Order: sequence, then C-alpha cells, then structure tokens
Amino acid sequence: MKTRLFTLVLVALAVAACGQAAAQIPVLDDLMIELAVEPHPPAVGEATLVITVTDADGAPVEGAMVAVHGDMDHAGMEPVDGESDEGAQGVYRVPFTWTMGGGWILDVTVTLPDNRGRATERFEVFVEAVSSDSILNQSVGDGATQHDAGGGDSMEMEMGGGDASSHERDDGSE
Repeated sequence: MKTRLFTLVLVALAVAACGQAAAQIPVLDDLMIELAVEPHPPAVGEATLVITVTDADGAPVEGAMVAVHGDMDHAGMEPVDGESDEGAQGVYRVPFTWTMGGGWILDVTVTLPDNRGRATERFEVFVEAVSSDSILNQSVGDGATQHDAGGGDSMEMEMGGGDASSHERDDGSE
C-alpha cells in the first residue's frame, strides 16, 4: 500500500513538473512572422522557406529558433518538418521538401533565445504538382506542330522545321 501511494505521488509530481515546464515559455503576440518560398511559385521538390521575424517595433529578431511543421490540407499524407537557428537580420532560411502538389498548411513557430517567448503563425500555401521549369510547362519550340488524329484520342508532335502534313497520322491518312 505504501509503495502504491509513493508511486502515485511521484507520478503526480512528474505531471505537475511537466506542466510547469511547458508554461514557462510565454506566448508572444507581438512578433511579426512573414513567409516567402524559393523557388516561387512553390512546386513539388526541394525548396527554401524564407521566414522573416520582427518585433513590435519592426526590428529584426536575432538568435531565435524557427521550426516549421507542414501538413497537407487533406488526410493521409506524412507531415514535413524543418528548422533553422541561423538567421541574419531576422531572416531565417529553412530547407523544406514539398512531397506532393496541392494545399499545404504550415505552422511556423519562433522561439526566442533562452525561451523568453514563443509565437506561432499559420500559413496556407498552394504547391504546384509540376514546377514551371519542367519540360511539361515549356512552350513547344520553333517549327513544332501538334496534330489531332481525329476525336482527340492521340496526338503527334513534330519537333523541327519539316512539313507536318507529309507525315502519316495515326488514323492512316496522309
């Protein structure tokens, strides 16, 4: 009986200590957190989140820890996390990987040095499935033509300056 009571008291003290530790970092509402994404527009793959942190007077916040937690706006995808404690003049660069195109929700948490305070801002970002640099988004070069082989079921592309009308199409006509 004494052992159970002793264990219960220890558990209660541990829970109380954890609650106090979490409450020791004050929540700040006077930090400004801004987000930019490189490259822009965001597309699936590697990126850098550029996070600018300023205080209420507009002065850059130095020496903070910036953590980012990213979730897609629908269930079923693994979250992506990133962080940085290296910033210059209030600008922090966080490496980040967009794992899928679509809507993302980013929670950016800034923790001041020595746990003097913490602020979190939520951002919504749309990520393209294919980057603007992809060949899929490039315009077809000079002399390229596209032919519809009836009904739109197949397409032929000719790259170069030749006469597309002299090539056989999928429907057997010339």
